[in-house]
Amino acid sequence: MEAMLAGEVRTTYGTDFDCVAQSILEQGFDRAIVITDGYAGLSSELRDQLLQRQVRLLTVLYGHGSKCEPLEPLGQVVRLEEDCG
Repeated sequence: MEAMLAGEVRTTYGTDFDCVAQSILEQGFDRAIVITDGYAGLSSELRDQLLQRQVRLLTVLYGHGSKCEPLEPLGQVVRLEEDCG
């Protein structure tokens, strides 16, 4: 946690949000925090399932990631730099 708050984050790139969505759905969560560089996709089928179950996400972006369009419909997207600066 200390490394993350200091902005020291390592990544393997190319995350697939499908496995994250499947885990959220299988566990029955209605809220989750996703920490990502934003470089990933989410299938429309899983996005629709999350929306139907009214799952809310807080997506935390770090690095030079995109706006994280796949997760925007599911909740707030914030940049880590904005919160730690």
